Amino acid sequence: MNYNSLEVPVVNETYFGVADDKGRVISVVSGDLKVIKCSRSALSKVLSCVDGRNSFLEIEEKMGAIYPVEGVKNYLEVLLSEGIIMVKPTTESAPKNIRIQLVGSGRMYDAIKKVLSHYSDFDVANASIDDTLKQPVVNEYDISIVAPALSTYGVLHNFNKTMISLKRPYIPCYFNGKHISVGPLYIPGKTACFECKTMHYIRELNKNLPLADRINARDVDKLYAAYDIPNSFDDARLNYYACAICDEVRRWATNDKLSLIDTEFQYAAEIEDAISKVNYFPTTSCACCHGMNRAYTKWKDSPTCPPKTRVTESVENICYTTGGLRSKNEEATKKLLDNALENMGVVISVERAKSNPFDCVIPCYVATLEASHKNKTPYYFRKARTHGKGMTETQAYFSASFEMFEHISSYYLGDIPLVEASYKEVKSLAIDMDAVSASIRNYHTAYDKFSESSPIDWVWAKSLITGEDKLVPASMVFMGDIELKGRFYGGTSSGLAAGASLKDAILQATFEVLEHDAWMIGQMNQIPLPFIDYSTSENERLKECISSVKAMGYQVFCRDYTNDIGLPVFRTWIMNPCNFTHFAYSGFGASIYPEIALERSFTEAMQGDAVVNPNHPMSSNFSGKQLIKWVNSLYSLPYFYKKDILGDAPIHSISDMPKMEIKTVDDAIREAINLIQLKLPGADILYVDLTKDGINIPATRVIITGDIQRLNIPPVSVSPRTLNFCINMGYANKPAEYQELYLGDYPH
Repeated sequence: MNYNSLEVPVVNETYFGVADDKGRVISVVSGDLKVIKCSRSALSKVLSCVDGRNSFLEIEEKMGAIYPVEGVKNYLEVLLSEGIIMVKPTTESAPKNIRIQLVGSGRMYDAIKKVLSHYSDFDVANASIDDTLKQPVVNEYDISIVAPALSTYGVLHNFNKTMISLKRPYIPCYFNGKHISVGPLYIPGKTACFECKTMHYIRELNKNLPLADRINARDVDKLYAAYDIPNSFDDARLNYYACAICDEVRRWATNDKLSLIDTEFQYAAEIEDAISKVNYFPTTSCACCHGMNRAYTKWKDSPTCPPKTRVTESVENICYTTGGLRSKNEEATKKLLDNALENMGVVISVERAKSNPFDCVIPCYVATLEASHKNKTPYYFRKARTHGKGMTETQAYFSASFEMFEHISSYYLGDIPLVEASYKEVKSLAIDMDAVSASIRNYHTAYDKFSESSPIDWVWAKSLITGEDKLVPASMVFMGDIELKGRFYGGTSSGLAAGASLKDAILQATFEVLEHDAWMIGQMNQIPLPFIDYSTSENERLKECISSVKAMGYQVFCRDYTNDIGLPVFRTWIMNPCNFTHFAYSGFGASIYPEIALERSFTEAMQGDAVVNPNHPMSSNFSGKQLIKWVNSLYSLPYFYKKDILGDAPIHSISDMPKMEIKTVDDAIREAINLIQLKLPGADILYVDLTKDGINIPATRVIITGDIQRLNIPPVSVSPRTLNFCINMGYANKPAEYQELYLGDYPH
């Protein structure tokens, strides 16, 4: 585990160790037993420097007078990864006089009021729900706590609407007739609201009702949501819940990790320790916040105009070709990324993943985003981790960083306008949904069933072919837990990219759609695909890396997944014949340049177990059930072992593949468009600008319409080209049946 040399470590308070005469320190930390092979005196000297005042750099300098500095660094990394030492928390102190409005009545209200009185820095005002609803729309408080006695859904919905208009966070706590419900913590514009929660219950109810009998939130407004708390909950338990709420308020004020965000804790009366957690996420079915969207409209009420795009008209020359094609050099790209990290006001670390078993061959970087609800942007960020690969340190760093910004930008945060309409209403302005509907092979799922009259949430996209604006289903654009109308199959990251410019992002996103098209089609059809003779590559550095991996005992195989569209797409497998637990890793690469496609497939495969198990990449501590689910084990890969590693097929040479000279990103985009139009003449290529204000890293989602195979897990949506693949490539003379395809799990 890497560390920031300027950070200050402390010894974990739970650590205790005993040395024996075998050069071991047997210890316990956070309930886990550890055996450290080291000198007791060396460990004592290092831990004596970890006093909460010395930074990692200062400890390196002090211990470097006794031991080699590199050894000290490795020692500190081990202690940090094992939890024996930890980075000293640097959470900011709570602001003075947190202004809290306590709203409600009854036993829970009284318990919270009593606990709040013990906090000297809490400035508390008390009010009934009725009084709160009558107040002028002026936000005098930082946060509210609502603890109602007997109250209807309508009253709580009105309170929720008032808090949203005031942009004030609040925490509800009440007895729902079965449980004491604590949370979620609602942050207007950043999380689901109370009416979103109501709609989740209504959605489950409506699933079992005929269309004419289905209900909405207004139909339950007169029903009771909160009841008087029964005597089965004693005062001590109510005091416990009140303390938990007050602790959450303090965590919210200090931007610490929150327990109640997106989460409701339910406490049962019958069993004192019975706690269940329920998660709630935004839904556009909510008539109050419309899934946090700040510009949600219905087409029949207010037809919307497409937004302006940010693509520049100027031609962008290709300045960087390591692992991809970019229009900015290393210096400009690094500056762009650093500025974004500084402007966001969140904690994002981008560090080398030294746990990667192939770290000695090529660098792999990991980017980690800590959850943040208070930052310099309008958004709430959930914790996230992404990985990056490359032949050089710089490329791997860029890769991990852009993957993180792609991840952030892809999630629905309510900042891009949505319009609700049926396909019938917007058919002349929307992509062809009949082709999407026809691709669905399994209708016995929880996904929405397409009809021309059903409501769909749409987003404006721009065509790269005609320049026209078209509506695409929002479910094809956004990732995340948002509930959108019109989700017909599982969403994935296909066609998402971030880059140094919007054109860079569009190019990479287009390549990714075509890569995933080739991946899915080539994988589902069981015919072995041609090998790639990587020894014919002109990339000497790549061939050196492959030789190094082979010297470690691995075998390397590469298959040509290029299909009828013609963009080079390769899949590389790195196999360990002596370890059936960590048996094989695969990676894909796609580019106009075959050499870049090969390089990307190899470096992606070399991310290895650093992606799936960063703390213990080569662990052998697996049960049988775990081995079956472990994506890199032989027990999960029999199909791929037979098809991609053993399968007999012709051999393709890199040196025989077409070479072209492309000098601008614009030319590269045009070349990709030409390939698509040549094979899919009726297809359109559209993009949605996902660049976030306050972050300013260009990001996009590219969508290709028509007979394209979309990445969806499992493959509920399958294109005609997938079924006709063996005919199109000359492997067979009849199409495959859906049930003949490989539809199971796979490394991804």
